[in-house]
Amino acid sequence: WGPPVTNWIDPEIDFDFDALTQKGAERTNEFSIRWTGEVQAEFTEPYTFYVLRDDGVRVWLNEQLIIDAWNSHHVVEEQSAPINLVAGQRYLLRVEYFQNRGGAEVSLRWSSPSTPKHVISQDQLYSQPTDVDGNGLPDLWEMHYFGHIGVDPHADPDGDGLSNLQEY
Repeated sequence: WGPPVTNWIDPEIDFDFDALTQKGAERTNEFSIRWTGEVQAEFTEPYTFYVLRDDGVRVWLNEQLIIDAWNSHHVVEEQSAPINLVAGQRYLLRVEYFQNRGGAEVSLRWSSPSTPKHVISQDQLYSQPTDVDGNGLPDLWEMHYFGHIGVDPHADPDGDGLSNLQEY
């Protein structure tokens, strides 16, 4: 891990990096990616999250690790246990992926009783988490860890040497 080399917004998490390379994109064999944002359920019901991946992946929903497959592997699909979501409510989403060698692909999908398994589309993903108070910390993150918004992003309440912003 190190400082980001680049930063951009992806409309969805559905990549076959080998196919991109064949189209002329530059590719390295060893890299990592972190996607952060929010996901919004369309229906109030249990959803199962899936990741088709080659090499390591971790998925968090509202700061709870729901898929932990942090190892090198050929293409395989991992899945979470069903998670009850509420229609129209947003949930913090973080996906981390590393590519070691060989093929490189990652795709985030979900299903529910009313939703056939498919890639989570950009109309259900939000790259900019809600930050009503404008302090740089997502409101859902503040609520999860502090029970309210308006947290000082520069404070270090747990005394570990990292500010709230660095911890996020």
